[in-house]
Amino acid sequence: MNKVYINKKNGLMKFSLISCLCCFIFSLTQAQDSTTTYPTQELPEFSVSEKLDKMYSKINTQKIDSHILELHNNDNLSSLLAKNSAVTIRSYGVTGLSSVSMRGGNANHTAIVWNGFNIQDPLNGEFNIASSTLNFIDAIHVQHGGGSTAFGSGAIGGAIHLDNQPIFNNTLFANINQRIGSFGLSFSSIELGYSKQKIATRLRFFRNYSNNNFEFQNQTKINNPVERYEKAKVEQFGLLY
Repeated sequence: MNKVYINKKNGLMKFSLISCLCCFIFSLTQAQDSTTTYPTQELPEFSVSEKLDKMYSKINTQKIDSHILELHNNDNLSSLLAKNSAVTIRSYGVTGLSSVSMRGGNANHTAIVWNGFNIQDPLNGEFNIASSTLNFIDAIHVQHGGGSTAFGSGAIGGAIHLDNQPIFNNTLFANINQRIGSFGLSFSSIELGYSKQKIATRLRFFRNYSNNNFEFQNQTKINNPVERYEKAKVEQFGLLY
């Protein structure tokens, strides 16, 4: 008679492995079944406009006339806004800071946007408008109201848009300006351009210089002597292509 020996230990291990595998498959199946599939939702059609003038057409916006820009072509932005807009200009002399205030806000509450880019100082949120020249600007829009916050989280007072516009179909053109005044004032600007039906290019350069060595009566000293102020010199250069 032949005897058959069964290894109970190996059989118990195989049974345990099979049981664990079955439990894992069962739990995986349960996890997959617990996932709920929702039907696809179709959103309504919408469009995004890249034209800011269409998005904010109903907001109070003042456009500076092109003839006024030509008259102030040799001035800075501070002088133009002080004479031809409803904004408040805070100026601290020829060589000092000149900032703009709208709707009672501070200078950092008014965004200065050049061709869509906010050019405010990232440190204090201000921009010295006395250091700019109108020779580099083709169009100015002064936007009042809270809608200007689209151009900066803190632009609750308004925004001033400075834009450059191409000139087409003008072949070759040039423009030269010169201004001379007292106390060594000298402003020079040159503009060269070339354009066709689909191509437009322009090169602009300016230089602004003034000694500002004016005489004044110093009432803080004895006998009120007449002195000459020697620390207000201004010299600026600019190039735009």
